[in-house]
Amino acid sequence: MTTAVTYAVAIVLGLLGLLQLVVGTVFYQAFSRALRAFESVMKGQVATMGREEAARLIAKIPNAMVRKVIEKYVVAAGGTLAVAYVRSELKSRERLSLWVTIGGAFALVASFFTGSWLPLIWKPA
Repeated sequence: MTTAVTYAVAIVLGLLGLLQLVVGTVFYQAFSRALRAFESVMKGQVATMGREEAARLIAKIPNAMVRKVIEKYVVAAGGTLAVAYVRSELKSRERLSLWVTIGGAFALVASFFTGSWLPLIWKPA
């Protein structure tokens, strides 16, 4: 295995890991803030609301991307089901973002040790 190939793989893996780390962190923060905003709005609301109330609460989510994702799945549902579903979706996306961030950190760290693991998975012809 040549040194140039090892360095090239390390640089690409490091850049992708860094990008994944940043994107995962940004999405985690966005969904975490949206969940906090939703929970704070829900504290003053009753659990038996209609479709219009769910749409009004969703409209208060500050992040447009998060709001669009939640609207896509929740507008058809109403009442308590909608509230539970929004909470579940936000928590699920938050966890996914956290795993993306952890994967990015793992890839970034692995890029520093490319010389150790690259020969195990890629043998030159």
